[in-house]
Amino acid sequence: MRREILLVEDGRETQAVVRRLLESDGYRVCAVSTGGEAIEAVQQSSFDGVLLDMMLPETSGLHVLAQLRGIQNDLRVIVMSGQPQLAVEAVKQGAEAYLIKPFTSEALREQMERYFVRDDHQPGDFPRRSDPSQ
Repeated sequence: MRREILLVEDGRETQAVVRRLLESDGYRVCAVSTGGEAIEAVQQSSFDGVLLDMMLPETSGLHVLAQLRGIQNDLRVIVMSGQPQLAVEAVKQGAEAYLIKPFTSEALREQMERYFVRDDHQPGDFPRRSDPSQ
């Protein structure tokens, strides 16, 4: 079964690289660049999960996360950020996990496998981060 993933990333290069990697691993990807587009996409379609950049134009990733939770409370969200403290705050506010930018394709695949492929994930499972410096 192909998983439907919403990729929310305003950086064109990052978006293209992550999208190609996910598609090569068999995911269907809907890519958007703003928080508003992400909220609209979740209102209009069903997704198995979201990869959410924390630094978006016009709004914060934390605001988008809260909005997404209001629309679909059980939606699994992995946040991506270059700021570890912001990523940790997102997990405290309901994200499943985080990736610290720049992250490796292996780190992305590990998180995707953990949260969007296997069904044995339980809230509070660890490790919740993919930060090689931790």
